Amino acid sequence: MPSSHRTSWNGFYFDGQSQRRHQVTITLAPEGVHIQREDGSTLWWLYDQTHPPEDFLPGEPVRLERKDSLGEALLVPESEFLEALRQFAPGIAGRWRSPSVTFSRMPFLVGMAAVLLFVAAAVYLWGIPGLTRLAAARVPPEWEEQLGDAALAQMAPPDVRCANGEQQKLVSEIADQLMNAAPPSPYRLQLLIVDNPMANAFAVPGGRIVIFRGLLERTDRPEELAGVMAHEIQHVLLRHPLQAVLRQLSLQALAAVLAGDSSGMASALGAAGTIGGMRYQRGDEHAADREAVRMLQVARVDPTGLIEIFEKLGHAPGDTPSALQYLSTHPLTSDRVEELRKLTAQSSEGHVPLLPGVAWSRLRDLCKSK
Repeated sequence: MPSSHRTSWNGFYFDGQSQRRHQVTITLAPEGVHIQREDGSTLWWLYDQTHPPEDFLPGEPVRLERKDSLGEALLVPESEFLEALRQFAPGIAGRWRSPSVTFSRMPFLVGMAAVLLFVAAAVYLWGIPGLTRLAAARVPPEWEEQLGDAALAQMAPPDVRCANGEQQKLVSEIADQLMNAAPPSPYRLQLLIVDNPMANAFAVPGGRIVIFRGLLERTDRPEELAGVMAHEIQHVLLRHPLQAVLRQLSLQALAAVLAGDSSGMASALGAAGTIGGMRYQRGDEHAADREAVRMLQVARVDPTGLIEIFEKLGHAPGDTPSALQYLSTHPLTSDRVEELRKLTAQSSEGHVPLLPGVAWSRLRDLCKSK
């Protein structure tokens, strides 16, 4: 490593978990990049663990991204940082393009212009819902899982999750029976029960489903919980949570997602933490209802449990604000109820009771606050 070259640079670090940037000191070494944050903590990136900087114009900041980590990146305002990288990592310098190459950014700009034109046309023809469905189809499942984990970290952190092994095991058995009735899916279903008295449940991107203790305690039989679970599973399989996140983004961020740019996914991470309070669109709820009933029928689970729990939540007594929490994000209109009745009326016989021999009233109450 030539000693005449500068080794330390001021820059910014993005952790991929939020949109906040952290001021850091970056020191180059023969093997990698040493990063020191303002609080004294340090990070170490090997050069082979990084993506090469994208083409950029002279005077633009240099962005160095870490592989296999959504949105984690360094931003150095001085473009000379790239030349220093060449000196410290000659073995992989060929991956990095020089900012002095004339029109090196033109293919990217032309591509982004085409994407933006497509976005404008999509908004005109289909509106934002159609555009978010297109964008959701571009998101790899592993990125979707990271969005889900970011949401869970804010809305269902480990300290509020119920830790009763018996309850988790038996509820997971219901989930497994339902998933076995579904076509192959890229998602690994993760079911969490949280110690909260509100009657609520929601799905987040990537196959994560959260059930609140308050909703579980309002069920009288496991088929009612299975109905809610089937409904939330269908939201996952239909990618409704991801679309809800994408609807919070600007058109620019949506265009970045469509183009496969990780900056769009970093914006999505910032929106993921609010998904628990997002309302699904009316068509999403109808689709989840229909597919949930089909799933329950294939799994040989009585689908009328779904109507029973919805009716309980819709006719809750004095604690209405808590009991209606689920319906505030899953509006239960009269036409939805009517459609559910028609769908369940067509259900064939042959239902098999869930969890035979299990005292459901005891099981549902195992997650009470101490």
